[in-house]
Amino acid sequence: MIACDGGWSHIVAELGKARPALFWLFLGGFCWLPGDLFQQYATKYIGISRGIPLSNTNQIWAWLGARWLVMIAGAAAICSAEAPQSEQFT
Repeated sequence: MIACDGGWSHIVAELGKARPALFWLFLGGFCWLPGDLFQQYATKYIGISRGIPLSNTNQIWAWLGARWLVMIAGAAAICSAEAPQSEQFT
């Protein structure tokens, strides 16, 4: 496959052209890491039923943009929600 595309020199040349895009990809990855760590802590300390929905609000935050108050209210509602005693595991 590499031989058909021009060998290693072609790959190195293409990576050199893509350097600005690679910077943003790596930066996004480094920014994603703390979010993943916070997701693990949220799952551990407040439970999976609250932690995962809170961690998945990142897509909605980006989609809503200026409507950040709506997201804060939704996240607060998720944090304060409790299952009835009959549905809780002991």
